[in-house]
Amino acid sequence: MPEQENIERIAEKISWQTQEYEFVHKTSEWYWVVGIIAAGIAIASLFFGNILFAVLIIVAAFTVMLFGARPPQTVHCELTNQGLKLNNEFHSFKSLESFWIYLQTPASIIFKSKKMLSPYIIIPLEYLNPDNTRAFILKHLPEEEHQIPFAELLSRRLGF
Repeated sequence: MPEQENIERIAEKISWQTQEYEFVHKTSEWYWVVGIIAAGIAIASLFFGNILFAVLIIVAAFTVMLFGARPPQTVHCELTNQGLKLNNEFHSFKSLESFWIYLQTPASIIFKSKKMLSPYIIIPLEYLNPDNTRAFILKHLPEEEHQIPFAELLSRRLGF
């Protein structure tokens, strides 16, 4: 049972730092497109008499532009025998259902949470060895294949 011996020899915790997301510099054209689309939707909603929706679209567009300009923060990630810690936010293994290590670029760990509003937690692996990380997590959670959610793929495509 050499594999079992390797699992037992893994450290009590694994910690690393990563960026909150991969920052993509946005050109002025990106901001113009967001503004023009938002203005078009707001004008159409005003045409149909929905003033509240027009205000909501303008506020949402402004928020998207602010978020697009914000550089990512550094996140301290730590896997312990109790759970996952991301900066000051703790997720116990009891609140997680399963995990999957996604090896395509960028390599990430995808945790499936039991929470309805945030069903997936996706963390870049950075320089970690995927095999050691997988062995550590397998002591606490079952491995189940997960795909990167559509919303995450869309946000990456849009530069978030």
